[in-house]
Formats: sequence, structure tokens, C-alpha cells
Amino acid sequence: MDRNPMLRWLICAISLCGIGACHTATERRREVSAENGTVSQTACYRYVNGRDTVHLRLITDRDSVNGTLHFKNYQVDGSSGSVSGRLHGDTLVVLYDFFAEGMHSITEEAFLVQGDTYVRGFGERQETAGIHRFIDRRTIDFSDGQAFHTVPCAADRAD
Repeated sequence: MDRNPMLRWLICAISLCGIGACHTATERRREVSAENGTVSQTACYRYVNGRDTVHLRLITDRDSVNGTLHFKNYQVDGSSGSVSGRLHGDTLVVLYDFFAEGMHSITEEAFLVQGDTYVRGFGERQETAGIHRFIDRRTIDFSDGQAFHTVPCAADRAD
């Protein structure tokens, strides 16, 4: 006969809490705003090519997205700034507002969403009113794009 069922229950509850507190790379943090009942998700991604690393942190609320983008390049100046934009079907289009080499710039960026991976697309841009925008979003090429894979947000900025 079990002499201490309460202790066994407590150990089991603590173990389950510990398991629930663990996060894998593909889990996302969800926050619910009590004011309006909306749900926002924070997810982090990284692209690595040799010694170059790009970090992307996205906070998504419905189809609206905000976050940060940080390019850390080997032997070339990097850049760091904020992103804001919208999801259009399976494509995220954002404005990247950043500083590089002491200069302020705003550039339109596009990412194709493929499950938990975001593929950065490339295309011809034109400057209009100080913002470098894609000339034609339909011609953005994602075939050789940079694939950003999910990482834990605690490790998304390893400077």
C-alpha cells in the first residue's frame, strides 16, 4: 500500500510542468492580449552561409507582421533593423528599415512561407520616395533564395 500518495502526485505534477516548460526549435511563443483577445506569435529564424549569418525574429498577429532582421557578414559590414509588413497568401512582404555602414535605408523584402521555413526572394528593385521596392512582385525569384530555418528565440542573435 502506498504510504504517501500526495507526495507521488506532487512529484508527477512537477515533472509534467518541467516537460511543459521545455521548448523545441519549432515551438512558437503565443501571447494573448486581454484587451482585444488577439493572439500574437513570436518565432525566430536563422540563415547561415559559411561565416555569414542572418537572424529574423517575427511577431505575427493575424496577417500583420513586425520584428527584426540582422545581417552578420564575415569581412563585410552587416546591417540591423526592424521589419513590418503583411502576409499575402504564402508570401510575407515587409519593409526592412535598417542601418548599414552608418547609412539609413528602407528596402522591401519578400519571403515565401514553406511550413516552418521562410525563403528570402530576390528581384529587381527601384527607389521611390526613399524606399527600394520590388518593381514587380510577381517576378520575385525564390528558387535560389536564402532558406531561414526555425531556431529557439533565445539563440536567434548570437553576435
